[in-house]
Amino acid sequence: MKLLQLFHNLNVGATEMAVQLAARPDVELTVMCEPESKRQLDLKDAGIDVRPLQFRSKLDWQAVRVLRRELQRQRYDVVHAFTSRTMAGAMLATTWLPAAPAIVGYRGIMDPVRKLDPASWLTFLHPRLKAVSCISDSCRSGLEQSGVSRPVLRTIHLGLVPSPGVEQTWEQYGIPANAFVAVFVGNIRPVKGVDVLLAAAKQLFEGDTFPGVNGARGESMHSGPLHFALIGEVRDQAISELAKSPALRDRVHLLGPVPNAQRLLGNASLFVMPSRREGLCKSLMEAMSRGVCPVISNVGGMPELVRHEQDGLVVEPEQPAALAAAIRRLVEDHSLRQRLAASAQQRIESEFSVERMTERTHQLYKDVLVA
Repeated sequence: MKLLQLFHNLNVGATEMAVQLAARPDVELTVMCEPESKRQLDLKDAGIDVRPLQFRSKLDWQAVRVLRRELQRQRYDVVHAFTSRTMAGAMLATTWLPAAPAIVGYRGIMDPVRKLDPASWLTFLHPRLKAVSCISDSCRSGLEQSGVSRPVLRTIHLGLVPSPGVEQTWEQYGIPANAFVAVFVGNIRPVKGVDVLLAAAKQLFEGDTFPGVNGARGESMHSGPLHFALIGEVRDQAISELAKSPALRDRVHLLGPVPNAQRLLGNASLFVMPSRREGLCKSLMEAMSRGVCPVISNVGGMPELVRHEQDGLVVEPEQPAALAAAIRRLVEDHSLRQRLAASAQQRIESEFSVERMTERTHQLYKDVLVA
């Protein structure tokens, strides 16, 4: 099949998937993306034809003309657009085009599609859309609930390419070397539920029935007191104020954006993501891949990653007491934490690899062509 993939900026997972697709004997791949995309050289080194394409909006007519010329230069069987702008551009560029290719879209968020929004009819509601690859079942359900059921909707989970590099330590951030560190990674805004996490932390630190927080357990390398490391830009100033409370200020660390934050994850004791809404959390995947036990809220695509009592603990959102109880349980039970962490790591390696993502994407293309 002749395949054209349309990106904005290439991330490492998309780059690796493109390389693996191009290596298949039945695929002839061309990629169009922003001229400034940093990973173009990786694609070119793999023998992939890479061409510039920059959409500044859904109605960027100059970019539409560039794309239409490419579609006229070579007849493609499938065009996979990975952003809403490139989806709209593909629809416009293929209008009245003889033997137009099958157009496949991409969905990475849970938000509903608004039928009264004209832009929706250039993307997910367009009658010529053949299929949509969704990063989670929750994202797919969001489309279905919006009435987008005509094209093929296929869940294709993200494949993780573990970040290389030497693990960093917590000491440089003012956290004791032997601390039991529960880490959060993400932009700190209300949807992430960090206020719920701090409320749970306050319950733990103010109680006097939790020796595991303040005393050594002697069961693992993390034998010191419990600390919370929050990595990411603080976009909710209420969090800064909450973290200053007497119960939290010595144990909750707002580290801000940390370059290569994933390198800190391997030295964490727990990963906590208490989101109110989440499509599929890459930082959660990174933590699991490094053998860190996760505690998550039961929202979005996260329960598709973490099976309760198998790969981590899943609690209901907006429940500080339940979150505190889950953290308490894992602090005090080293063997449980170790078992869940090992299962989490194995799950990422087997079910959320780029190889699996590539295989499922390739199968989607084949299904679209015979539909």
